[in-house]
Amino acid sequence: MRISNISDIYGYKIIFNHVPKAGGQTLISFFEDLFGRDQCFRHRARNMSTNEHSKGIEELSVEELRLYRFFAGHFDYGYHCMIKGSVLYIGVVRDPMERLISDYYFNFWYGRPDLKALARRCSLEEYAREKIFNPKSKMGRSGQVEHLSGQRDLGKAIEILESDYLIACTNEQLDRCQELLAMVYGRSDLRPIRKNVNSRKGVANLSSSLKKSLQERFCDDYKLVEYIGRRFDEEFSTSLT
Repeated sequence: MRISNISDIYGYKIIFNHVPKAGGQTLISFFEDLFGRDQCFRHRARNMSTNEHSKGIEELSVEELRLYRFFAGHFDYGYHCMIKGSVLYIGVVRDPMERLISDYYFNFWYGRPDLKALARRCSLEEYAREKIFNPKSKMGRSGQVEHLSGQRDLGKAIEILESDYLIACTNEQLDRCQELLAMVYGRSDLRPIRKNVNSRKGVANLSSSLKKSLQERFCDDYKLVEYIGRRFDEEFSTSLT
């Protein structure tokens, strides 16, 4: 991560490949306050009332791409290839078990029709098992590694974090992350905010056999969350001295 050695932060566009249910809406709102909404692009954002999606980055013209300084959406690492100029990523990760539980409750109330139907016909335990056996679901495996690197290689993900990310933090570190970004951008007027906070704790409602299975499947994500948390603490301490 490079937040402590960037000399001209204003020369970079920012990509936020938003890991679902990791608290990313908080950083989106922060950058909308920082840059202004007219300079922030939401990739395929879903209207929860109509279930319609806005257009994607790949649909923007060259002229439109120049207009934006911040791009966010539920996509994997790699979209910098479409965006001209100097680009850096930011990332937020979360305890994978908590993320899966948050996903269940979100879909139960607000999910797109097929996911809402799934959550409402399942208990939390059943929902988690559905995710495990669905090969397309990143919620049932170490999907955060894929989001941040575009592949399932933890070692490569760490290399990419060090070279291509301005900053990455855990969900618990979001307040300090905003403080650090405000300092780097010279915006001491911006205060940490929190959006879409979900405090439900359902791990105790999962069977011991399922928790063990999930811990095994989430092995790389747990290592990634631990690495990012420790690395952010080092970066935060260095940048404030």
